[in-house]
Amino acid sequence: MSPVVDRRTLQDPQQILEALESFLQAAKSPVLVEDGRQALAIVRDRLRIEATPSGVILESWGPQGAVIRRLTSIASVTRTRIELRAKRFAQRDIRLSIIDSAAASVAGSTDGHSSQIFLKRLIAREFPLARVSKLSGHSDLQHSLSGRHVRCRMDEGQLSWAVVAAPPMSSAESCDCAITTGLLWLDSLRQMETRRPIVGLRIFLPLGRQERTCRILRGLNLQLAVYEVYAYDPRGNVQKIDLANAGNTRTLFRARYRPAAFGPPLLDWLAQLEQRPWVATVAQANGSLSLRILGLEFAAARAREMVYGLQTQTVVTQENFGDVLKLVDQLASFRNPNAADRDHPLYRADPERWLESRIRRDIQNLDPSLGGTPLFSQSEAAAGLDRGIIDLITADQSGRLAILEVKATANLQLPIQALDYWVAVDAIIRTSPDLITSYFPDLPVSQASPRLILIAPALEFHPTTELITGYFGAQVPLERIGLNAGWRTAVKKRYHQLDRGRPDCFRADTAAV
Repeated sequence: MSPVVDRRTLQDPQQILEALESFLQAAKSPVLVEDGRQALAIVRDRLRIEATPSGVILESWGPQGAVIRRLTSIASVTRTRIELRAKRFAQRDIRLSIIDSAAASVAGSTDGHSSQIFLKRLIAREFPLARVSKLSGHSDLQHSLSGRHVRCRMDEGQLSWAVVAAPPMSSAESCDCAITTGLLWLDSLRQMETRRPIVGLRIFLPLGRQERTCRILRGLNLQLAVYEVYAYDPRGNVQKIDLANAGNTRTLFRARYRPAAFGPPLLDWLAQLEQRPWVATVAQANGSLSLRILGLEFAAARAREMVYGLQTQTVVTQENFGDVLKLVDQLASFRNPNAADRDHPLYRADPERWLESRIRRDIQNLDPSLGGTPLFSQSEAAAGLDRGIIDLITADQSGRLAILEVKATANLQLPIQALDYWVAVDAIIRTSPDLITSYFPDLPVSQASPRLILIAPALEFHPTTELITGYFGAQVPLERIGLNAGWRTAVKKRYHQLDRGRPDCFRADTAAV
């Protein structure tokens, strides 16, 4: 039986995204060329790039037309060109190139379009009397500072500010990560500077990318630093943004629908699939069922049909149901805790989904107060917040909501992504409680702020996690659960750490790692 996934075509979507962002930020006149067709100019405010578990979605549009592609790997990168493998949706593999037409014609030329000079011009326009120092757009591994953002220190009179900016052509994800870079940069400057105070953080973002940042900043401790957000347009005009301008959080959370009533032959198919090893069914907020093998979805059952497939979906019929069973058996042979080939793509794919599946089964062992209530995935509840990171939302036995942010490996963005979701759900509890109660119709849901629980293998929390969460506001009831290294076989709690500011309504488990 041939493998379901071709090893040669796999590449980490996050690596593709970062390489593409880096290229686009440096490019002066990027154009997209595909199969010898006319080049399509790429314009920052007409571009969307986003990492998903199956690749990076690239969408570009303009007077010359529009393209939407799923990028699956990078063939090569030079200063003037990036070669990519991609898929047209539901079609064959293709190759495409993004070329910096300006650099290709005048190799080695540089001008004011570089991100560092761009930031200096923004600051000079908005703060003409300020002095800029420590300007850099390079990564600093020692302090976990990303090269996706440019940063500096800004001095105004007797006060100083930490400044970070997402350059033009930055993706939405890169803009959302600016807070993490900003907090690390603020802390780094405060460690270096002893003579004059670093009063706060100023963040510059492309216009239209500021809403989520404003929302997240409202969850930070405003007594530890002052936070300001500035949005710039393609002409370099800058405007200060009110932090209250965080959008309507109600639109980020869908009302829950009743489960679909399945009839024949779906009920028979579901019964046969659920008997297969490692297969689990997960109820979705839209009433459908997701069929997964240790978190990896291979089929979905809707009211009147079932579809199957990993990358492209096919409607299940009596004639091809045998193919579904073959797919399940093939997946299970590679994706199970005792698999012989632990380097196989199917074993390594979507580790957060695998960990989520274990947490769903053993949630009460992690926290007895969380057992016996429904557990929903973020993507089932808040599509507007879906970033490829697995958030789970449930309610404890007292009716208080609990948000679980899960990562299987060290992730720098974990705290801020968790805070993003917490701020949105906390606002919804206060303004639209009907949306929340629709998820837990049999439980009186408390309107207290939800618990925020970070879950990862004990040794896989990023070293900066504690530093970043130290900037969280006291209103955020933060917890951290560290798991055993062998979580793929069984999830075991190594420690349950409560934030020092949490009320004494929950007891910390201080078991040693």
